[in-house]
Amino acid sequence: MLIRGLMILLLAALGAGYLNTKLSANAGTEEHQEAYADAGSIAAQHNEAFAARDIDAAMSAYAPDAVLVLPEGIFSGAESIREQMLKAFENGNQDEAPFVVSGSQTADSLVYTNWTWTMADGTVLNGSDTFIIEHGKVAKQTVSYTVIPSAPVEDMSEDMVGDMPEGMDEMPADDMMDSADSTDS
Repeated sequence: MLIRGLMILLLAALGAGYLNTKLSANAGTEEHQEAYADAGSIAAQHNEAFAARDIDAAMSAYAPDAVLVLPEGIFSGAESIREQMLKAFENGNQDEAPFVVSGSQTADSLVYTNWTWTMADGTVLNGSDTFIIEHGKVAKQTVSYTVIPSAPVEDMSEDMVGDMPEGMDEMPADDMMDSADSTDS
């Protein structure tokens, strides 16, 4: 029984080694390079169409069975992705602060982009997308972002002042520090 188990492990190791060698050997071939050469440009074209709020051009980048992973859920299929994109377009403020890609990196079929998007209410989304490109189309995409709420400075200042102890809103900053130090003891 022990010998049989060792034989299975040996065969598995040899098989994995062969597969790894085969994949590594293909990595530098012209066919391999051509298969992934367009991944970055496909993601860039999608981002340009998204920034222009051109739903048809943006959707043309997706495979019919593509999967989109958002913080709000997982959406499968082009029609489901289209619905999510239309919802996003309702919130975007293209004229005043467009969707801007600030960086992109590509490795084979994987494309990673960083972006910023300002919503109609002034809220800013700082995010990133990861695209997996297969057969010249987006097969999978993940989206992650941080929401930076918009609040007028005046409102923030009034809220902060309202929470301060009486008289502190009129003190110079150095006196506030001295006052804070003396209350700690």
